[in-house]
Amino acid sequence: MRDLAFRLFRWALAYVDGMDMGERPEAWLGGSAPPDLVDGPAVARYGALVRGRIAGWFEGAGAAEFTRVIETGGGPRTGYALLDHAVSQAEEQLRDLHALAVEFGAPAEELP
Repeated sequence: MRDLAFRLFRWALAYVDGMDMGERPEAWLGGSAPPDLVDGPAVARYGALVRGRIAGWFEGAGAAEFTRVIETGGGPRTGYALLDHAVSQAEEQLRDLHALAVEFGAPAEELP
């Protein structure tokens, strides 16, 4: 579960880092949670840091940022296309987290 949560946050962070650097290597997107993310509170702290970084980026981004072309492992994409892809991946990972939580006994409420 922590690996899924880590990857959910990592995709979002990879978006803003890629926008800043002009490239988003595929290696940034996968992998397992680092060893220091051992429990829920550690993952939550990591998530809070990621949310702060993302919020800061969006506050400072102008409209032209989204039309820039960013190199990715899947070829060049505009900032808009890259954001759309990152959101789609986040939705998929959120569904996976929800399914796993239900498997562990959480209420089986439907996601929007």
